[in-house]
Amino acid sequence: MKKLSIFPLVTTIFAMNAWMSPSSLAKNLTLNSGESSQSDRAAQLYYPPVSDRQGIQVFGQGQVRLPADKARLEFTFVRQTPPAPDSTLPLPIPKPITKDNLQPVVDAIATLGIPAKDIKVELDVTSIIPFSATKPKIIFEVDKPTRSRMETIVNQVKDAARDKAKVSVETVNVGYAIKDCQALTTAAYQAAVKDARLRAEAIASSLKVKLSDVPTVSESFFYDIVVPLCVTETGESLPLPLGYGDLRLLPPYNPNTPAEVQLRRDLFVTYPIKD
Repeated sequence: MKKLSIFPLVTTIFAMNAWMSPSSLAKNLTLNSGESSQSDRAAQLYYPPVSDRQGIQVFGQGQVRLPADKARLEFTFVRQTPPAPDSTLPLPIPKPITKDNLQPVVDAIATLGIPAKDIKVELDVTSIIPFSATKPKIIFEVDKPTRSRMETIVNQVKDAARDKAKVSVETVNVGYAIKDCQALTTAAYQAAVKDARLRAEAIASSLKVKLSDVPTVSESFFYDIVVPLCVTETGESLPLPLGYGDLRLLPPYNPNTPAEVQLRRDLFVTYPIKD
């Protein structure tokens, strides 16, 4: 029996979402009729119906940022393997990295104000990917992070690994969190509602009609599939596929990324037109 691959199904879902782009949704004007067609019913997945009255349907986006209260850093390490004297010979198998090997790196981190007791060294790391190789890891957290401080820390760890521990930093991952997500979430919803209202008013002005004060609102779920709602210092967030939103899965470090937590909310909004 031929196996059914889930990847094309996921790709199709995201393609549908990309097809229903915010710009095209914002420009869409639907006049409700007494009899709903198949396309009308499909559109209701995105826009909630109001009544049999004519309405303007728009897409509101709200994105807000706040400085992070905490950052979590994860470094993985590999041996510095010298080139083989004869290129035809296989490279020698590197010796395993021990905690003693990584101690100079831990000492360098401690000089930056991170207590040594809060610096975690993992040698046998359980990977979330089956049959994948794991590498030694150093994990620690930084309070009130800034972009410049994060860059200083990353550079010092790399220098200590190369010059003192004689190992190489293979990956650097960083995640940011805040103490309370409520204020950030509220601000994102408010921004999305305001954006939807501005779009609807622009369309209504072009059509020379007036909007009803109370709209019908539906929240988009597509953005939540790949981006967490909000992450607190404890790693708490809404449960999402593959553990997204958990501080254990951190994005790669980018020195140009601000030390902030950002949140985006998307809303489908239908405004009835006044008679």
